[in-house]
Amino acid sequence: MNAFDIQPVRSRNWEVEEEEEETRQELQISQPYLKFNNESWKSVDLSNRVVIVSTSDAPSIFIRSTFTDLIEIGEIIIDDIKPIKSNEIIINNRCILYQSSSDKSVVFVICQYKVESDRAFNMTETIFGLFKTPQSVIVLDSLINTLYLSTDYRHPSPPFLRVVYTSSFQNVAQLGFIPLESPNLVERLTAGILSYIPAISLQNLVESSELSVASIANFEGAVAKLHPVFQSVQESSKNKERLALYRKMRDRRLEVRDRVIYLYLYLYINQPSPYIAVILINQSTTTGGQQLASLFN
Repeated sequence: MNAFDIQPVRSRNWEVEEEEEETRQELQISQPYLKFNNESWKSVDLSNRVVIVSTSDAPSIFIRSTFTDLIEIGEIIIDDIKPIKSNEIIINNRCILYQSSSDKSVVFVICQYKVESDRAFNMTETIFGLFKTPQSVIVLDSLINTLYLSTDYRHPSPPFLRVVYTSSFQNVAQLGFIPLESPNLVERLTAGILSYIPAISLQNLVESSELSVASIANFEGAVAKLHPVFQSVQESSKNKERLALYRKMRDRRLEVRDRVIYLYLYLYINQPSPYIAVILINQSTTTGGQQLASLFN
């Protein structure tokens, strides 16, 4: 007798499966990769170095103001983080690798964009895939004071320093450093590095995410205890460069903030909303923003 071919039973709706596949593709984020400044760096052995990592804002400005004669090795790129078009390198949101021109055993990772937690481990692997078996690893990072937990209300006013380190650093107490108190946690790139390789991180506790000259200079005495390369730069030249870089970064932030306010103003004009008006007033900390917010007072 004739019979129809038996078709395999689908346990799920094909439309649901397609939606799940699309969701998986959307969740795939671009991961960091290394691009050399010059092909000749590919043949250079960069292992057994002192690796100094600085995160965005105050730590990176501190490094750039302290060392102005760095040799660029390359950069770590994340495709969905687009660099800002500017001739001022301190404004660009890039993660650039350098070698010290005065001491070839010291290399720097100046990361001027925030590395989110889901990329931190891959970023760490990229860094230490190049700088294998480092002599030591120093990470300069910032922690906003509002996120800082302390059992002693008499702790210093920001900015002040705390340290987080792995067990390989035995002389931290003798250097006068105070460990970051529990239950405070480090995040993002710093957490990735400390979980991957022996390292010490200086946590610069600051009042807010706003830059200040004091928060930048706060690393000064501490880093000199960790490596002599920080002791070889003249104080006057550091202070002058630090102030110049601070002003450039501050001006850039003010410019971006004013653009945001103008955008909200445009939205308000085209579609008046009390919600947008409140945002305008709350965001008005710049001169241009204050002028705009005065329209709603």
